[in-house]
Amino acid sequence: MTALSIQPAYPIFTDTAGQPLDNGYIWIGTVNLSPQVNPIAVYWDAANTIAAPLPIRTLNGYPSRNGTPARFYVASDYSIQVQDKNGSVVYTSLNDNAFSGGAVSSNAIGDGVQTIFPVSSVPSAIFI
Repeated sequence: MTALSIQPAYPIFTDTAGQPLDNGYIWIGTVNLSPQVNPIAVYWDAANTIAAPLPIRTLNGYPSRNGTPARFYVASDYSIQVQDKNGSVVYTSLNDNAFSGGAVSSNAIGDGVQTIFPVSSVPSAIFI
């Protein structure tokens, strides 16, 4: 017998306190670049025929299309940034939404000289 994974019907986005993100913003962009500055095409359907305008807004934690929960799709690798209703960053991932376990993963390339790297939000820890 094959095991089936139970998945929620829609993804849910939370604020920094873990509460459903209301009136938030979801930006999707080119992998390894700022999604707000380098947006890519996002769609409301898996066939990639119904364009979703960016930023996608949230309603009670769910991506919202015309006031109802919705899924959204992309046709390539992506970066993501989620902001609260005031525009403060909740989390960012520059590579395939590498957000997991309460950690935000970002990559930077060092040149042996540079010691300061930009970060998308205030970190509690940095690992090199």
